[in-house]
Amino acid sequence: MDASMVDEYAAQSKLLQEFVKIPSVGKAWIFNSKNENTSRAMVSFSQSDLVANKMRKFLLNSHISKGASKSLDFQWSPFPTELTGVSAVIPSPSGEKLLLVRNAEDDSPTKLEVWGPCQLENEIHIPKSVHGSLYTDGWFEGISWNQEETFIAYIAEEPPQPKPVFNDYGYKKDGSSEKDCKSWKGQGDWEENWGETYSKKRIPALFVVNTSSGEVRSVKGIPRSLSVGQVIWAPSSSYCLVFVAWSSDNGFQETPRKLGIKYCYNRPCALYAAPDPFREEPEKSSTYCEVSRVSPQDSDYSWNVLALDKNNILAVSSGLITLPQIYYGLEVSQTGRQWEWQEVLTPFPKPSDKISSIVAEHKFGILKIPVSNPSGKLANESWSLKLVEYSEGLLIVE
Repeated sequence: MDASMVDEYAAQSKLLQEFVKIPSVGKAWIFNSKNENTSRAMVSFSQSDLVANKMRKFLLNSHISKGASKSLDFQWSPFPTELTGVSAVIPSPSGEKLLLVRNAEDDSPTKLEVWGPCQLENEIHIPKSVHGSLYTDGWFEGISWNQEETFIAYIAEEPPQPKPVFNDYGYKKDGSSEKDCKSWKGQGDWEENWGETYSKKRIPALFVVNTSSGEVRSVKGIPRSLSVGQVIWAPSSSYCLVFVAWSSDNGFQETPRKLGIKYCYNRPCALYAAPDPFREEPEKSSTYCEVSRVSPQDSDYSWNVLALDKNNILAVSSGLITLPQIYYGLEVSQTGRQWEWQEVLTPFPKPSDKISSIVAEHKFGILKIPVSNPSGKLANESWSLKLVEYSEGLLIVE
């Protein structure tokens, strides 16, 4: 290898390090205070660690002040808090409790830690016989506190399906031990998975845990042909769960078509509601909502709703050639559900001149295909949904 190639590799390596130093915005939560003009925000970020070959997650807190003429002031904490060994962080609606999810990589139980203001209130160990690891992938993922902060609904891998055991005489009857001499376990029925990062995961299922007793119950009545995700609690008076589900029999003539959902996620899906499994006599669901678009109509960027601040929205916007930027949306029209977006100043350093020049050299556009009579043709179509939050009758869907 000549000297010019060595210099080129060194320059490319340095450029890669500059790119991975740019943090990515994950999630955000906003907690209201007694003062209508102030609130608190907690934002999760992630950053690539090239040496350890993993993503490092950390939290950053901010104090939000709203002044006259719709002015905003975000006061960020001076240093972030890194999360080690934590798969997911979910604060309660009041901000007084915090759930930490620690998924086990082996056959160890999954741990759910419920923290209070100054102490660990409960540590729940859930064995693999109840369910597997919680989904924290950002698509099937769904972890939600109820308004009373007594139950948590979440999506996890279903428990392992029973597998047949054989010996020299063929199939073993029930009651015989798998550890008997000259016996072995079969693989069971083959099932197609969702592909890519889901190749070793079992079907996502819906569970609810009592944060005080640690009891876990699965939500009954959901067929295994549905892969559930993005669960949230409906308003407390309805005692039901709202979630998105994808059918495995979505191919030609209802044949399975599951592979590749990570990068080809525009799959047929639907919204469902199920009763709280801890209620002895579930009431009939009367949940209803209003579906509203929150991103600007003329924007070519990708918008992700992070959190709701009463009637306002905290979101992150990014594009193919732009870095993620946090925006705060102020509701300006209650009838039309329109928001005025203000850029939020963050403590992250600006990208280097090299990265800025590379990004500025590129342009992109979105091709819009007109559809004749859309109301008639699209009325019965299913679209890919991203369920964000359910608050005061407003359902935020991306």
